[in-house]
Amino acid sequence: MSPELFEALSSVLLMLGVGYAARKYSILTEEADESLLKLLVNVLLPCFVFSKVVGNPMVKNSTNAFWAPLAGFCGVAIPMLLCFLVARYVVKIKAFEDKPTRRTFAVATGLQNYGYIAIPVIDKVFGDNLLGIMLLHNMGVDLAIWSIGIMLLNGRVEKGTLKKMINGPSITVVVSLLINAVGFDAYVPSVIKSSVDGIGAAFIPIGILLVGTTVYGCLRSPDVSWKDIRKDMPLLTTANLLRSGILPLAIIFIASVMPYSSDLNKVIIVEAAMPAAFFPIVLAKYYNGRPEVALKISLSSLVVGFMVLPFWVAFGRSLLGV
Repeated sequence: MSPELFEALSSVLLMLGVGYAARKYSILTEEADESLLKLLVNVLLPCFVFSKVVGNPMVKNSTNAFWAPLAGFCGVAIPMLLCFLVARYVVKIKAFEDKPTRRTFAVATGLQNYGYIAIPVIDKVFGDNLLGIMLLHNMGVDLAIWSIGIMLLNGRVEKGTLKKMINGPSITVVVSLLINAVGFDAYVPSVIKSSVDGIGAAFIPIGILLVGTTVYGCLRSPDVSWKDIRKDMPLLTTANLLRSGILPLAIIFIASVMPYSSDLNKVIIVEAAMPAAFFPIVLAKYYNGRPEVALKISLSSLVVGFMVLPFWVAFGRSLLGV
């Protein structure tokens, strides 16, 4: 493991631990979650996007502007569909006889933690200029979630879900790209840029702290017990073999034959190596899935994913030559 990656993972784990402790000792209460999430989505993330996209020469590269969102969409939509096919036709276990469980498994396993944890890893290992490309990549991820992901969870096409993509962060990405395109990035006043940079810098630590509080809440859930985990071991084993084994291998190999820039390949390596996301727990709750299944997949993947992450980053860098 490289010193940079070790530092990045240690930093993430430390912040997760602080968030966990903050919830355990009621420093960050459950009632505060909604306000903090609104702050993250509507203030901190848009400022972070503006800071990393406006004036970023890597984002101005037309190759990255085209391929990054497409890679993000395909890198989530295809794994979710693949996981659904595996649960439906390949792996024959009792849990997969339940349709909502199959659908939840597909989304929870196919979607990586593409934001809070990936950002500091990319920053430490490859530099913060790549974060602009990562944000373009994540536009495609969001599109995959609100189209293929919701369709899989519901078992049907849901009207109006794509409207959820029209939010503060996505609008900020589009506006920032337009600012770059017309050359206005050179005329952004330094006082505005420095203020936005300062506010955006709070996005990563606060986001990871909230993940830590989420982990604490998940572990306290009645749906998580050693008895349940033992019962669901076939499902969790399948999920982790896919999320931390087959999927990153496939994504990195596909990247090796695509006309991606070396900078985009660096983002894809880290994104492919990420453990499963926690967001499907919320999605499953509101879109006819099984939240307890998404919860167990997320928690188990957090452990397994962090253990194998250094291997996949090293393998990806070697194969793609970055």
